[in-house]
Amino acid sequence: ANERAAAFRARGVEKAELLAMIAAFGSEAESIVSAGTEAHLSATIEMPTNDGMPVPTRSGAGTLFAATGHLREHVGHVQLMHDLWLAR
Repeated sequence: ANERAAAFRARGVEKAELLAMIAAFGSEAESIVSAGTEAHLSATIEMPTNDGMPVPTRSGAGTLFAATGHLREHVGHVQLMHDLWLAR
């Protein structure tokens, strides 16, 4: 839980730190995806949860697709917050 709270910290983060965090995420994501193989894409993936809610069992490709959609949702949040910040 503490790790999630820190990931969503909003106060006290300077622009340079935020840009560095985004760049680090991009590098980490690229490294993870580059390590993937055809076997990973077809393997069955079961995702554990912290809240006990059921998560569908998917293939690696399905999990990657779902993660990409989830990431796009967060990118939309960032875009909305940016627009609200500029409008203030």
